[in-house]
Amino acid sequence: MGETCCCGCCTVATGTAIIAILDIIGGVLQMIQGSIVASLMISHPDRIPEEHYPNFKDHTAVYITFQFIGIFMALVYTIVSGLLFQGYRTRNVRLCLPWLYWNYISLGLAAIGVVIIFFALALNGQFVVGLILVLIAIVVLGIAVYFVLVVQRFVNELRGGGYSAANANIN
Repeated sequence: MGETCCCGCCTVATGTAIIAILDIIGGVLQMIQGSIVASLMISHPDRIPEEHYPNFKDHTAVYITFQFIGIFMALVYTIVSGLLFQGYRTRNVRLCLPWLYWNYISLGLAAIGVVIIFFALALNGQFVVGLILVLIAIVVLGIAVYFVLVVQRFVNELRGGGYSAANANIN
């Protein structure tokens, strides 16, 4: 029997499947949202709220470029999440590893980004806003790290011989 996760309510295999499904749904929603915003930025730049996108009129190309980068990142995330789900289904470690590597890199870059944004806000006199951002980021990154640990435990189980495609018991 596999190790448990989620406070003992399911196995790491089930946790991995749930994580993969949530990530696929989140990635698709991010692509849809990013596409809508990018379309609006291109076709109706006068409707872009200044409070959400400061200096949009001065840096339109930069904002649109970042929207497309975000859409691309969501696409890659959705693909590696699909690989993770297929890796869960077939108990294939190689299909799980791209998701793990992508998340190791993403978590590191997100942590660095939060620190940079915090200092930029603090230097502009918005220390409290920066502090709130850091607190929210700690919660979000904590959940993301937990997801990575669950998938890593699943991969370790697979490598240890706990599961094989021939004797897998998929609920």
